[in-house]
Amino acid sequence: MQTNNLNTTLLKESLALFPDEEITKTFFHSIMSELSSLQEEIGDYTAKEILFRSLDRLPNVKVEWGDSRIYGRNRALMAYKDKIAVLDLTPVVQALKLVWNTYYSSQTAP
Repeated sequence: MQTNNLNTTLLKESLALFPDEEITKTFFHSIMSELSSLQEEIGDYTAKEILFRSLDRLPNVKVEWGDSRIYGRNRALMAYKDKIAVLDLTPVVQALKLVWNTYYSSQTAP
C-alpha cells in the first residue's frame, strides 16, 4: 500500500509560526500526563487518542482526524492561523505503543 509522503520543507514552513520548544514541551508533557493515568498496556486506538488529545492541547491549534479515504490511515489535520499540516501519526503511534508497553511490562513483571 502506497502512502503519501509529506514534503518536509512544506511541513516545516507550515509549522514555522510555532516556537519548536513550545510545541515539543507541550506535546511531551501532554503525552506524559495521559500515560501517567494508565494502568495497562495500550493498543493502536488508545495510542491514537493520546496523540490526538496531546496535539489538541497545543495553544491556538485545531486538530481533526483526516478522512482516511482522502488522506490515508492515521492522518491528522492540524490547523494554525491560515496554515494546515497533514500529519502521518502511524510511526508515532507505533513508537508510543512500543515504549509504553515495554515500560509497563517491566514495571509489572514479577
